[in-house]
Amino acid sequence: MARFPRLKISRRIVFAIAGTLALMGGSGAAAFYVGADAVLGSAKPAPTGVECTTVLTMISKTPSNRLWLRKYIKTDEAVDGEKRLITALRIAGLAAKANKVDLVQVNVLDPNGPSARAEMRGRTIGAQVTIGLDLERLPELKAPVIGKYYNGAAGSDGEYHGDLVAPGLDDLRSLVQAMS
Repeated sequence: MARFPRLKISRRIVFAIAGTLALMGGSGAAAFYVGADAVLGSAKPAPTGVECTTVLTMISKTPSNRLWLRKYIKTDEAVDGEKRLITALRIAGLAAKANKVDLVQVNVLDPNGPSARAEMRGRTIGAQVTIGLDLERLPELKAPVIGKYYNGAAGSDGEYHGDLVAPGLDDLRSLVQAMS
């Protein structure tokens, strides 16, 4: 039989270790009981928006020889207005890089929204972003990026309800800079 040396630990060390273990166990149990979102905070929304599907893409030439790209997209899920705006900013930026046009406009529709172009207007557009790439040729455009969205949800007919929110240029820039 093997003999182990007798280990003497002071009471203070035993109480310190027991107290630390009790504190760790109690905080772990509290986190499990309360939930991770309450302890750590809820997850931030993705800075690039949500998944979407292209419904229609058009490139038209205006009477003043400007090329205008219009893109209509549907989100794959019903989301709030700010996520629709972030998604529109992402798609507009990608479309601006891929196409040699003067103006890019991206319109976000509800998943239950219209599929005919004549119906894609007004309150069926949940968010809209317009990017002017050549501001010298677009004197009527007051800023290089303009965005707006309805802050309410869409009804069963695909029309959005709520107030129209138009963030300023600084807010739009901060949303674009948060994207990776």
